[in-house]
Amino acid sequence: MGEFLTYSYEKLLSSNTLTVDGLILLGQQSDAERTPLEQLAEINPNRLRSANIQGDVFYPYIEIKSISVETGEVSPTFVKGSELPARAKLKAKPGDVLLSLIRPERSIVAMIPDNYPEFIVSSSLVVLSPKGDVDTKALFSMLKAEEVTNELKMMTSGTTIPSLSLKQIKEYEIPVSNFTVNDRAYIAESTADYQINTKNEQLSFHDIVEAAYRPLLLSEKELNERHSVIPYSELISNDRFDAGFYIDRLNYQIKWTEHEEKLGVVVNEVRVGRSIPSNLKKTVPTSDSVRYLTAKNLSENSIDIQEEEMVFLDIDNIPTKSGTVERNSIVLVRQGINNLGVSALITNSLENALANHLLMILHVNDNLIIPEYLAYFLKTGWARRQINALSSDLSTGRFISQNSIKELIFPLPNMEGQQRIVEKINLQLKKM
Repeated sequence: MGEFLTYSYEKLLSSNTLTVDGLILLGQQSDAERTPLEQLAEINPNRLRSANIQGDVFYPYIEIKSISVETGEVSPTFVKGSELPARAKLKAKPGDVLLSLIRPERSIVAMIPDNYPEFIVSSSLVVLSPKGDVDTKALFSMLKAEEVTNELKMMTSGTTIPSLSLKQIKEYEIPVSNFTVNDRAYIAESTADYQINTKNEQLSFHDIVEAAYRPLLLSEKELNERHSVIPYSELISNDRFDAGFYIDRLNYQIKWTEHEEKLGVVVNEVRVGRSIPSNLKKTVPTSDSVRYLTAKNLSENSIDIQEEEMVFLDIDNIPTKSGTVERNSIVLVRQGINNLGVSALITNSLENALANHLLMILHVNDNLIIPEYLAYFLKTGWARRQINALSSDLSTGRFISQNSIKELIFPLPNMEGQQRIVEKINLQLKKM
């Protein structure tokens, strides 16, 4: 015989749901000490007043799709006040926690980052401001826990899109005593960016690097225009008449919150490496040899030169030193099939090495930009997409010229802002 659950009439009246799942949950909840969520946090404490919105000002806006399901990372979009959607009804500040009312089984929970003093939030999320000495990270941890996710899922109603009501959230009681510090797998281990810390072992090199630059992103749009008109003057000034060069520029638009600059402004010189006859190359170094850098020594997942498969040259056999790299310069693959744009930063130990003719050398002006900041940005999808658009087709793959690479656009904060991003990336990479 199947299992039966019975409830008193009073318990049914006090329940905030009469769905089958909700009633099953009522009978299956653990005996843990529970605390109503509204005792731990203020719920939607600040509503947006339309009278306070300026139509021509861009505001950081968070909706469900702004939150990474895997990491909880928040990537707001910037929307003009006059174009804010109807759901933009709430405000949140750093230290608040967001929880999705839609499809709670996806466990969309996030902590508001501190890169802006205030955010506008969609009403499909609930804003929780921790009360008293309630720790933000602990509240985030508990809401992200599997037990809580399952309970919220069973409370949902609606056949098409399961969702929670604000009343259910206010009345939901968290099993506080089931959580200890050791159990809180989602609590950040340091004061660094918690979204990366939460499941650092699951994040790739590119995830970590792009997460550090993403707060500088203002907007990113795919336009997919079928027809575009380009002034003849622009064709002449670019000295490019191939359609592929313009398609991506016209159909993909990206804006940054910081000053945007062209690569040509922050590099003193762009040179090409040199070709060396194979009979001069050696795999074993001698006291008089120098390193010869090729595309094999550059990695997609690091800004460092890879020492494996290093080739060496005897200095006596090199008539000139063209193609020599210097400290803080960046080498980048200028011609290739699958590795176009792969790059690396030159450190002290590699100074005076020679670069292969398929590499270009960017001599960075370190008075204008921190070389590591530029080296990491060149690893992002935003940079690689531009490199691909600026390149041309050859029979041997794609090729980007010395002049074309100077057209690459990137965000350029002040030196302090650049250093913060570099330090954040280096800190997270150490934890991989």
